[in-house]
Amino acid sequence: MSPRCGTCKEMAPLYEQLYSKFGDQLNFGVVNIDDQKGMQLARDQNVLSEGIPYIQLFGDTSDHGSAFFSGWEVPSFAELESKLTRALSQFEAKTNQGKALKRPS
Repeated sequence: MSPRCGTCKEMAPLYEQLYSKFGDQLNFGVVNIDDQKGMQLARDQNVLSEGIPYIQLFGDTSDHGSAFFSGWEVPSFAELESKLTRALSQFEAKTNQGKALKRPS
């Protein structure tokens, strides 16, 4: 996000709502691309090629993440909630599948 980005400002309440709904299941963070560290992180994650505002999901510490939302049109909370619920379900299914494939040692 950028403090100069109007759409980013419009989405701030949606971030708060997502945190209220999913904060016990996910870690949330906001990166300001107007500072040097934030800009470097945005470059490393290819955020600048996607545009801001941008929401990226990470499955675990080895995961490079995948785009969840990018664009200038502010989505509804229901749309983001639905997408995030689906993404969590897919991640849980993938995690459970990986556990089932591991053989006890």
